Amino acid sequence: MPAPSAPRPTAISSLSLDAPLVLACLRRESETLAALRATDRFAVNLLAAGQRELSDRFARRTDPASWAGVAHRLPDGVPILDDALASVECRVHEIAEGGDHVIVIGQVIAVAHPEEHVEPLLFYRGAYVSLAR
Repeated sequence: MPAPSAPRPTAISSLSLDAPLVLACLRRESETLAALRATDRFAVNLLAAGQRELSDRFARRTDPASWAGVAHRLPDGVPILDDALASVECRVHEIAEGGDHVIVIGQVIAVAHPEEHVEPLLFYRGAYVSLAR
């Protein structure tokens, strides 16, 4: 059985610190949305600047080969990438309609990140970019 689809939202945002909530906007036809509705959980895997190839791999429609060679674990059936810069595990708090997307609000239940600074992978205006220092 292939691993569940990696999150491929159109947008991710922090929503609240008290209680910790994140917002994800997913296409209605998204495989991720279907998996999320079935499990009532999802995760956001944040990638480091050097992980563009991994980002590109999961930006396309997922098939079983997408997961070949990608180290991950499945707590509660939700894929967490072993080499992600950070991961945010969530329980679905609320789902709302949003035009051609569905707005999913997740209550954060676990966060993992490195102690040292690592440059994040950023995608802005249709291209990968880096932070200006």
